[in-house]
Amino acid sequence: MSSRSKGNSTVRRIRKILEDDSWLTDTVEKHGRFIMHKDLFSSFEQEFGFDIIAIKNGKIRLIQAKTNKFAKHTPYEKFAKIHAHENLVIEQWSWFSRQYRRHAGFVIFDYKTTGTVKTDLRNMIEKNKAKKSKGVKDESDKTQQ
Repeated sequence: MSSRSKGNSTVRRIRKILEDDSWLTDTVEKHGRFIMHKDLFSSFEQEFGFDIIAIKNGKIRLIQAKTNKFAKHTPYEKFAKIHAHENLVIEQWSWFSRQYRRHAGFVIFDYKTTGTVKTDLRNMIEKNKAKKSKGVKDESDKTQQ
């Protein structure tokens, strides 16, 4: 699988998750032999950009998608210190397949003006499978009486 195919697969995964949660999403990456700026806000001076924009209830998410690696955090942290606020969220979603890590899944970095918050969802897939195989119900499965 080519690196472009892997990247497109990761972008599709992210968009599906967000669209299932009622976010309006679009891919901002452009492909082409003569296109120099491939991501939203990317330029020769900047070492970063965003692949996905998502909008819901006046909130905007700018997301950089990566596959089996992390992007450099410093440019995103600098961008977030200037532009992030409660209605503009700067994120990096990194998908790790099983061949590169023990558990497959997303690692999400949320860049805020106060710092970076890391959420590792790789183990959650395995934990949910183990709970279901043991017959343990989630809190969401309980009905209130």
